[in-house]
Amino acid sequence: MEKIRITGTDLAVSPLSLGTVNYGTKTSEKEAFYQMDAYLDAGGNFIDTASVYGCFPPTAEMHASEKVVGRWLKARNAYDKIVISTKGGHPLANDESFTIRLKRDELLSDVDKSLQNLGTDVIDMYFLHRDDPSMPVGEVMETLEEIKNKGKIRNYGFSNWTLKRAVEAQAYCRLNGLSGFTMNQLMWSLAHITIDEIADKTLVAMDKDTYQWHAENHLSAMAYRSVAKGYFEKRRNGAPMRGDLITTYKDPLNDEIYSALLSLHNETGISMTALSLLYFISQPFPAVAIASFTNDTQLSEGLSVLKMDASEPVISQIHALRRDLI
Repeated sequence: MEKIRITGTDLAVSPLSLGTVNYGTKTSEKEAFYQMDAYLDAGGNFIDTASVYGCFPPTAEMHASEKVVGRWLKARNAYDKIVISTKGGHPLANDESFTIRLKRDELLSDVDKSLQNLGTDVIDMYFLHRDDPSMPVGEVMETLEEIKNKGKIRNYGFSNWTLKRAVEAQAYCRLNGLSGFTMNQLMWSLAHITIDEIADKTLVAMDKDTYQWHAENHLSAMAYRSVAKGYFEKRRNGAPMRGDLITTYKDPLNDEIYSALLSLHNETGISMTALSLLYFISQPFPAVAIASFTNDTQLSEGLSVLKMDASEPVISQIHALRRDLI
């Protein structure tokens, strides 16, 4: 499948990014190496991690995910084959007050630690993992630009920022000659999300206004929870729904989407997981899905998208299912 060009950069990446949120904890290093090997062999080239991934609970190894990815990059000599995105500015894993850390010294420290963990001299895409609306947006953007000018990051993006703050940040950058954000990492999937039911209020999901803003500005988006924690596949298998699979995705629109997906699955033989991932292909702006896997079946179904040549009618049918966004 063709690579996606991230807005305003020279980065051409796979439409499926390998997520590593559980590397070093629920996913052992051996299994993580196996997944990254399989992903690379399937033609993937975009791995996403974060400073806090693998750090929960606080008794776990700090920065475990980044360190596992870094050891794999070194073992496979894959630095020139993989585009790395990581995230900083998140509250520390053992911080019960959940204090977001976007001050200059905090971001400089986070970037340096990520570089050390990953064993690289530069990070391709650096995301701010959360926002602190109490901070002047210009102060945050000036710090990111400084870090970029130091050669430690190539590009920077944002994750879990409201549309209002993102627009404000981009306007500041235009006015002051800064590079600006090139990508937004947010909660987004084929499944309709009931935003008011998201338990963690620091998370931000795709909505109609944000979708239209991305389309108008041709700004890249990177979707976490891209298969909605396996919501549609679990429905097909009759698996029990628990927690936020009930609260966040219980909506009549998702009943319609499920019915249509099931028909497509029966017609094409494409798995529900792969159909969910195909939703991100040929969006009106560059879009990448992040997916993490807990077993070989999920891995195989997810990676199949990288080699798939799905027809335009199928993709168009899938796009139309999210009628709340278009």
